[in-house]
Amino acid sequence: MHDDPMVDPLGTDLSDLPPILIQAGTGDTLLADAHRLVEHAQRCDVAVTLQLYPVATHDFHIFWSFLPEAAEALRHAGRFIATTTQRGAATESRPEERPARTHPDRTESG
Repeated sequence: MHDDPMVDPLGTDLSDLPPILIQAGTGDTLLADAHRLVEHAQRCDVAVTLQLYPVATHDFHIFWSFLPEAAEALRHAGRFIATTTQRGAATESRPEERPARTHPDRTESG
């Protein structure tokens, strides 16, 4: 199961991915995995950002309503997404312009 890239991103080529944001708590039992994912993304030439928060739980984002660090992490994630998608939209190539086609059973006048 660990060789399935849907389950283990460390076992697949990430080079086609957009920039990645990884957020983790400093006390998270999976913190070492977050660091490994950062290193793997860097080896795949993917832009990656690691943000660490002083919390002791995994998936701390779900506590946004009462945990200030979680609310801050969600704000950072929102800014990351907005910035990344704006940057991506600015660098996308324009679709090729194609001449308008008419339906073969119709003339230009209708």
